[in-house]
Amino acid sequence: MASPRDWQSQPAPAWTQPRVGNHPIHGHRYTSREFFALEWENMWTRVWLLLGRESAMPNAGDYQVEDVGHESFILIRQADGVIRAFYNVCRHRGTRLLKTPQGNLGDALTCPAHGWGYRADGTICEARGEFRQGHPCDGLQLVEVPCDTFIGFVFINMDPDCVPLREFLGPIGKDWPNYHPENWMRYSALTARMPCNWKVIQDNFHESYHLLTVHPELTVSIDEHYSTTQF
Repeated sequence: MASPRDWQSQPAPAWTQPRVGNHPIHGHRYTSREFFALEWENMWTRVWLLLGRESAMPNAGDYQVEDVGHESFILIRQADGVIRAFYNVCRHRGTRLLKTPQGNLGDALTCPAHGWGYRADGTICEARGEFRQGHPCDGLQLVEVPCDTFIGFVFINMDPDCVPLREFLGPIGKDWPNYHPENWMRYSALTARMPCNWKVIQDNFHESYHLLTVHPELTVSIDEHYSTTQF
């Protein structure tokens, strides 16, 4: 894995200016359960998702639990320093293994339902009881998902055939190291659950058109200049 310095030594390529169309975005994209299901199947489960910071898991066995939609994932720092990610699901009866957001596994991760134990690398180490028809869990291990890190951030992808993270990031992979995010610290976090489609929140944070009206004090921090059009 290349270090941040390696990426900084390469000049960032020019950003391709996408052709912006002029078409309406109909309201059903925000209200349709069918459209939401298509987004989950064709987008959320196929892209790299930012789930955490490496600095939150500094020691071997440190873990962080993150939920995405109806799925839950465990990010675990391994003995060799690499962070790996697994579905937060026991292979026995599908019990959610961890409910606390972060901590350290200690010797093993134990299922709260039937006591099956797993090591930090996802392999099973204990199954309580005797089984007359033979050991049922030989070769079983937690289901792993692709996981990679970039300048301190931890990403996962639910698609086992996904492209590498650096390829997915495109020009961001060479541009962002210039801001030294590997040194950033997370001081606060806020989770708000609202009865709305996810795109409502994304729309609000991805456009600056509302700043002139709602946050005029912030307009000095953007390069865009707006003029008023009278009709």
